[in-house]
Amino acid sequence: MTAGSTPAAPAMLRQVQYGPKAKSNDYLQGERKNMADIKKFVAEVKTELKKVSWSTREDLITSTIVVLSSVAFLAIFIGICDFILSRAINLIMR
Repeated sequence: MTAGSTPAAPAMLRQVQYGPKAKSNDYLQGERKNMADIKKFVAEVKTELKKVSWSTREDLITSTIVVLSSVAFLAIFIGICDFILSRAINLIMR
């Protein structure tokens, strides 16, 4: 089944001919439809981007500082735990 079809109303696939028997009008209509779809998509993207609440510069700087300090704290904490556990294992293995 094609996407969007139901058993009661199956979607019909339209055959597009290519080559010498192809109708140039079918091809042009398909190209115009594709361009119309692209233009519609771009217009909808612009509309949605206007609805986005963008963070202020101060918010971004604050968030970046929080992330970097958290990463540094966790790196130091894991390093200390690793050092202590490796020393403990070395003492046990002797």
